Amino acid sequence: MALANLPPAPVSDVECEMIQVVPDACRKVADYLRRHPIPEDVEDQMLPSVSPELAGNYLFLLVAICHQTTPQGNPPPPPLVGTVAGVSRKGWDYLSAKLQEVVTTSQELLTPSTWATVTGPDLTAIFRDATNGERLSDPEGRAGLVRDMGEKMTAARWTCLHDMQNAVGSRVAELLPALAQFHAYRDPVQKKSLFLLSLMRNSKLWDFPDPESLGPPVDYHEVRGHLRLGTVQVVSDVLEGKLRSQTEVTPEEDLAIRRAVFSAIMRIAEELKVTPSQMHYLFWNIFRTCCKREETHCAACPAGCGLVQRYRPLTVHSVGPASCPFSPVCSSAGQHLKYVEHYHRTDYY
Repeated sequence: MALANLPPAPVSDVECEMIQVVPDACRKVADYLRRHPIPEDVEDQMLPSVSPELAGNYLFLLVAICHQTTPQGNPPPPPLVGTVAGVSRKGWDYLSAKLQEVVTTSQELLTPSTWATVTGPDLTAIFRDATNGERLSDPEGRAGLVRDMGEKMTAARWTCLHDMQNAVGSRVAELLPALAQFHAYRDPVQKKSLFLLSLMRNSKLWDFPDPESLGPPVDYHEVRGHLRLGTVQVVSDVLEGKLRSQTEVTPEEDLAIRRAVFSAIMRIAEELKVTPSQMHYLFWNIFRTCCKREETHCAACPAGCGLVQRYRPLTVHSVGPASCPFSPVCSSAGQHLKYVEHYHRTDYY
């Protein structure tokens, strides 16, 4: 599988002096996963009952403000949680379900003209939960991202994301630079841009003639998981100390870490001859469920394990109870001290 037009791997001397990909560990993970079919990448969150054009705008808006929903800090701010349609949800799950609920009856929220005037209190009101109250962090910062989208869409005379696609082309390699003009999508590692394009494809709103260019949208769950797996290795004592003490890393260190994890996922996808997006969805679902910051399923998955059904076969091992799919090959399995993803305040992810 030829992979092209993807964000750069960590090739600079400075980045390689901080963190490196471990090829043998990537190969070990790939060999282990080879025993199981890799599920297709599908999106579990439904779209609101709106037109395809507005559904694309829903995803554009949703991904733009999807960052730091379970923020770190000392003490850490409370995570974004709430109940939608009688179901308790957290982070991305609450953000997407709550926005879907609101826009189903207020479709004007999915128009660039409305985005251009959005305020922090507007977003706070949208995501306020009846029981938990106001949990959305940095509403003013998120509102600024939305206003930038509205202003630039209006200036380009685009009413929906489909207008942008018609103007620039349908290739991933064409769409990524177009998205980078928006402040919310300016990340050099392109997390939000790649996530948005994955959602557009998996929701059957778009298709791409160059799907091999759709790299993995690395988020903090995958950083934590790959640090623990050992597919990436910290080589800088300074960075190691920051990770262990949860001291905030620099923007340069953040990019180095995420680019290394990106490259590790790409290597594993190449080994397995599957798409990087398939590997992203697999890692993201497993790490956010079975390899949380404070709770891991190294020895056994509890009765309430929330891993989605299509990945459950990977928790079945030849010996012992169902447990984290990676427990037999993870360098951190069973260890008391485990890496937690780096601390960095950003709106990239």
